[in-house]
Amino acid sequence: MSSMREHVDLPDEDRQRLVHPLDQADARRPFLYSLWLREAASPQLFFLLAAVLWSVSNNFVTPIVGPLSVAVIAGLGARKTERDAWSYIPRRRQDLARTLPTAWIVSTAAFRAAALFAGLLIICVRFSGSGLPAGVAAWSVGAGAAVVLLMAMELLWHLRASRLSGEPARDFWPQAFSLAAVLGALLFATAVLRADGAPWRPADLLAGAAVMVGVQLLWWLSQGLPHRQEERP
Repeated sequence: MSSMREHVDLPDEDRQRLVHPLDQADARRPFLYSLWLREAASPQLFFLLAAVLWSVSNNFVTPIVGPLSVAVIAGLGARKTERDAWSYIPRRRQDLARTLPTAWIVSTAAFRAAALFAGLLIICVRFSGSGLPAGVAAWSVGAGAAVVLLMAMELLWHLRASRLSGEPARDFWPQAFSLAAVLGALLFATAVLRADGAPWRPADLLAGAAVMVGVQLLWWLSQGLPHRQEERP
């Protein structure tokens, strides 16, 4: 660790033994950057960017490669900036168990729901007009269904972790409302797109779901790896 980071100002250990990057001025900025970069790597923003690119292109490559590149770069950036933020705090004083502020949890839940809803709305409007390449409707619904399933799994995982730790699940209701909003948007989009009457191939549904699962795994890795690295001596 550099000498500059060995002499950062930390709260007195007798008054506050564990410290979070939000408590330390030098660490706060990179930590906040990491939070925003995580959202840029989220599956919901990936879906929105893919929908926008699909609405202006006539191929399957650009709407996948473009958002996937953004997700990978943002995920790697989130890992680096979060690791930099924690490096300002000695390992023995790192408050790794602290949850994020409720305002941030609520705002990110609303952002993810709005991003997926906007992406589905863009596809519905575009598909009901001049039409999209074959299979886009099925791919979009499959991707949306995968996001809903993954959000439900994440919510259940947080509930289980809260029950095991004995601490209240502060982020339950924001996540539950976000899940409900995303599910409603998916059902609405499915009804609109199915009204066209074109057959959907299971392969297109599964392809959309597989891409979103891959993006979600990248996003989970971007969240989980930095803390494990910081715990090493």
